[in-house]
Amino acid sequence: MEQKYNNPIDIERVKNVDDYEIIICSICNKVYIHPVRCANCDYHFCKNCIENYLVYNPGKCPRCIFFVMKHPSPVQNKALSRLEIHCFYYPNCTEILQYDFLLKHEEKCIFNGIL
Repeated sequence: MEQKYNNPIDIERVKNVDDYEIIICSICNKVYIHPVRCANCDYHFCKNCIENYLVYNPGKCPRCIFFVMKHPSPVQNKALSRLEIHCFYYPNCTEILQYDFLLKHEEKCIFNGIL
């Protein structure tokens, strides 16, 4: 089950970035959250970003003519899984987590709902 996630991942929170282009959504300009890609052009987007975009632009991809949702590429998943990211509640929470564990941590972080 996919978690609901509302906290943006600003690039400043990422401790180790080799290639900014491969991890940034072209709609929100943040690190991908639940990435998906267009089957036609292979561009990746945050799932929430593209779904909101499609509400106002039905069937249209921001990068090509027609959007067909597809799972992210293995290269994309690997690049994201290597990221080390400060918790959204930093500097109060000093945890630095791998991308794959970030969402679950922030959902249960002791500072969630306090700040």
